[in-house]
Amino acid sequence: MIEYYSVDGTHVKEFISIAAGFKIDLTFKARFWSYRHSLATNTKRPESTPVNANQIATENLHNAANYEITTLDDEIRAERHCTALLKLFHQSLLHDLELDPLEAGTLAAGADYTLREFVIGHCRINIFAATATTIRQFAGNWYIVRNLEPNTEELKDMLAGTAAFYRYCTDLGLVSVNQAAEIAAACSQTADYQQRIEDFHNIAGNGFTAWNQACPLP
Repeated sequence: MIEYYSVDGTHVKEFISIAAGFKIDLTFKARFWSYRHSLATNTKRPESTPVNANQIATENLHNAANYEITTLDDEIRAERHCTALLKLFHQSLLHDLELDPLEAGTLAAGADYTLREFVIGHCRINIFAATATTIRQFAGNWYIVRNLEPNTEELKDMLAGTAAFYRYCTDLGLVSVNQAAEIAAACSQTADYQQRIEDFHNIAGNGFTAWNQACPLP
């Protein structure tokens, strides 16, 4: 258990399982909103905007083998490819679905956080192997213990972006329609995740173990 004091002097308790490798992400909100803003203000079409400095070929981005993770080098490669694919996803939201730049940026930023921080960074699995269980682990546990002020409104943006990303992947033939639908269903269970957040804040004594076991991480 880690105890700390908020800026107004209120005593707050965070229940963190250090052995499981949890940590509080103090910089998340700044990164999330900064990235969302940068995407929202970048409306150039793909042909005039490099995907990244190394110009990863589209066929490589669509090759699931490039997202397999065994070594640290694999993880770095998977994250680079994921970043480039997310930029194409963002452009598709803008130009294929004709979404407002702020909405497109919010969805892309939400998917970015879920995929790169949790699916790749924590789970170290292929992003195309993610399941509904992966999403529930993210939203019902990892996101909550990782952030100082977990809240449903913020989480909704991440889940909406994640669901939209996997729908985009069905169009590319990278995941099945059933897989994307199951992920979307898990992303829609926001009432359950709100209850998980409330239960987390109400933990007393040794209650973290039971809370954690109700939705354990991989």
